[in-house]
Amino acid sequence: NRGATTADKELVEIYRHAGQSFGSFEVEVARLDKILEDNQIKIVHVLKIDVEGFEKSVIQGSSIEKHRPWVLVIEATRPNSTVDVSAEWEQLVLSAGYVQTLFDGLNKFYVRDDMPDLVALMSIPANVFDKWRSFVIDELIQQAVALQKEIAHMSENFSTELAARETAFRSAEEYALSLEKRLAEIANEDSPS
Repeated sequence: NRGATTADKELVEIYRHAGQSFGSFEVEVARLDKILEDNQIKIVHVLKIDVEGFEKSVIQGSSIEKHRPWVLVIEATRPNSTVDVSAEWEQLVLSAGYVQTLFDGLNKFYVRDDMPDLVALMSIPANVFDKWRSFVIDELIQQAVALQKEIAHMSENFSTELAARETAFRSAEEYALSLEKRLAEIANEDSPS
């Protein structure tokens, strides 16, 4: 079950009532501030927060107003559902100086309010003017290209094989004609004059 690993006890109970079984384990948790400082990261372009129902806790412990990632992508629906739960934490993001730009049905995208050009770019989803294509279309195009190469290779092999057979046929035809000619000569030699 995607989304079943969670730190949200209420979500665990919902899953349990649905018949799923769970085990618990401990994980080390680190604040974003510490991760950035330990790794000497000065600029964060995109920060994705996807912690299966624990988004509010992560946002509260992340000092986004201090580090100011350019773009925040935050899972905004209850795990394994389309229910928007961003009201639980969105005010924290907006008050840290961000503007919501997109919602893709799962994630909400936020851009720093001091980056209006980026806000404009991130306010329009991928579309035909971007020459964007879905993964499925891209995969089909790759398969079509591979099939075209295979067809070209088979056609080349067929042409080579056909040329070889035509050469063999002409040689056999010439040989048959030479045999007919020789038979005719032999027949002429044996006939009384």
